[in-house]
Amino acid sequence: MNESPAKVAPAQGAVPSTDIANVRARLAQTEVATGRLRQAGSQEQYLQSYFLVEALETQLETLSRAHRPGRPG
Repeated sequence: MNESPAKVAPAQGAVPSTDIANVRARLAQTEVATGRLRQAGSQEQYLQSYFLVEALETQLETLSRAHRPGRPG
């Protein structure tokens, strides 16, 4: 009856904290790449990277909101 957390399926709509950690890691890497591209003057690649950072920040915010206990809905 006393199952480990790894064996218990997450509730529907629950977001594993590993998803959040993965997005945070990808966001950090992309932010570094964006800074390098900006310094290098690669405008097109910089803009692509910048918008990826924006998308990852939005994804992280959505995942974080879904992971909070006691969220409405």
